[in-house]
Amino acid sequence: MNEPAEFVDIYATDLISLEAVDRDPAIRPYLQAYVDGMWARADHRADGLLELHHSGPAQLDRQAAMVNIDALLTSSPPLPCQ
Repeated sequence: MNEPAEFVDIYATDLISLEAVDRDPAIRPYLQAYVDGMWARADHRADGLLELHHSGPAQLDRQAAMVNIDALLTSSPPLPCQ
């Protein structure tokens, strides 16, 4: 996945919602691989922001997207739909 973080954030939210329906064990590792790759390629600035190479200078929407994706991955799987 080589998309800007703000787009992957929307996709990740949908995938985590899908997890409540189909319990696919590949969803979280797939998203975790994206996060790990972004962190590995990013420049960690002194002010705490990330310079995500393919997406230009640090911007709040990209920072927020990475935080949200991390939060989704640390949350418990959603309850099944009834």
